[in-house]
Amino acid sequence: MTDVPEDGEPDPFDGLVLDEAFIRGARAHEPPARTREALSKPPRAARVWSAPAARPGRLRGVLTMVVVLGLVGGVAYLTFRPRGSSIPAAAALPQSSASASGSATPRPRPSPDELSIENAVDARGHCYTWNQKVKTTHAFDVTCSSPHLFEAVQPVTLNSYPQGAPFPTDAQWDTIVETRCRPLVTNYLRHQIDPAGKLYVTMIHPTLTGWDQDARDLTCGLGQRLPEMFGTTSPDYDSVAGRADAQHQALLYDTGTCLRFTAEHSGSVPCAAAHDGEVVGTFTLTGSGPLPTKAAYTAQAEGPCRLEVAAYLDRAFHDTSSAYTGYVTLRAPSWDAGTRTIECYLSFGSTLTGNHRATARTA
Repeated sequence: MTDVPEDGEPDPFDGLVLDEAFIRGARAHEPPARTREALSKPPRAARVWSAPAARPGRLRGVLTMVVVLGLVGGVAYLTFRPRGSSIPAAAALPQSSASASGSATPRPRPSPDELSIENAVDARGHCYTWNQKVKTTHAFDVTCSSPHLFEAVQPVTLNSYPQGAPFPTDAQWDTIVETRCRPLVTNYLRHQIDPAGKLYVTMIHPTLTGWDQDARDLTCGLGQRLPEMFGTTSPDYDSVAGRADAQHQALLYDTGTCLRFTAEHSGSVPCAAAHDGEVVGTFTLTGSGPLPTKAAYTAQAEGPCRLEVAAYLDRAFHDTSSAYTGYVTLRAPSWDAGTRTIECYLSFGSTLTGNHRATARTA
């Protein structure tokens, strides 16, 4: 059985117990319960890992990294958000009951992770980088082919927040990203953003001090993320080269990357460390309509990924209980945004060490 069950679909074999002789004679194998549990945990980068035994993917809900920058006059700050934090559904911006002399509720204080940037970062189509290791720095306007942290799209004025309105909460900033910035970014790119891909919508917004002085201008823009490393907790932005509109959206590990999955973290590890699988290559699915059914998706992806495993190992390969083919399953939002390239991987029934790649072939 190789179909990937849809989220929320009950397991028809729940509670079924098979005797040892039947298991030994089975031609298809599932990973052990420990591995299935690890694979079901949400990764910090949004992706769904599938195995031939039709286990649910690691991702139960689409997770997107939200990053917010700050700018007021000539001084800006950067607010670091946890990687993988969810963007809430768009909602109407709240109306303030504050008077001109102050807010109706206590204003939140800046995060200790804020970084003051001492110049404007708002030229449309320009890319910027800065020193992430200091508290006050200058943002540099660089060519977008160079590593950078932010690509500016369009300035916006928050007319919905009058003089004296409280400084927005994190949830309100997230709503502003969705309602004000995302449509501008979609128009800038001329396509939707894959929520599980490498691009994400971000913005530059006023500091608390500037907000108190009635600054309401922000700049919408784009960032790019890299695949997660196992156990990474760094608040730094990913510095990535290339204009956003020239990038394919698939967020891919390199062939030969070793992967570790636990309840707390998922991502790449050195192959000398214990790991659960290895990326063997990529495959590009076809189709321009809606996301294929799970059976059609499996039929399209499983065979080519098994060939990728065989080429990676440089020998014929058949799934067993200790080594089996897996692949990333796209969700409908990724498919609708145009993502078609997925990773194929070799998964193990228990954690192993050492890279199992037999040749120097690259994807």
